[in-house]
Amino acid sequence: MVGSFTGKAVAADVSDLTCDLAPYESRILVLSSESTAKPEAPMPAAEPLDISSGWSVTFDKLNYTVPASGKSWSDDPRTRYFSGTATYRKTVDVPASAKYTTLDFGPGTPVQQARMSNGTRAWIDPPVREAAVVYINGKAAGSVWKAPFRVETGELLHAGPNEIRIVVANTAINELAGQTLPDYKLLKLKYGDRFQPQDMNNLEPLPSGILGQIRLK
Repeated sequence: MVGSFTGKAVAADVSDLTCDLAPYESRILVLSSESTAKPEAPMPAAEPLDISSGWSVTFDKLNYTVPASGKSWSDDPRTRYFSGTATYRKTVDVPASAKYTTLDFGPGTPVQQARMSNGTRAWIDPPVREAAVVYINGKAAGSVWKAPFRVETGELLHAGPNEIRIVVANTAINELAGQTLPDYKLLKLKYGDRFQPQDMNNLEPLPSGILGQIRLK
């Protein structure tokens, strides 16, 4: 079995193969008589560790740090119109008796499907808006921007305290929503009324930040 994004190959017995996919996740299955990878030894099961609380978040352009609440940046009047990156930080104590290999942000939230006249979208609200890079003990573990919303921690996590840093970026829409439209009067007088700003009069800030439950698995 080959990861559609990572390219990681895992040997599996095709006579009894199951594939558990997250919403909008995909896999590529390659059938071969030759083994492409050695079967991985099963890891001892451990109860997921909820690490959703106790984070601080620093809005980099604002030099503003607050306890992370799990709510959208747009819910706070001070960051309602913020667009850019913010850094979440937390020290997590991993018990020696557990082996965790994944940092999971949750499956996302299904939304009601609606007919669209233009464009396409996934009918799910992701738990991270819109993308994030995860660092564990100072080393990059991976990026989060698509389903499944998780990163493999590999050997970066160890027993005892671990410093986790997550840099999250949203889109420019929030900042644009807090601005008034430019005055195009002089341009129109010189060149004529050649365009209309599309959908710019009713912009609203979008949900931003880490919005789901964070767990080690």
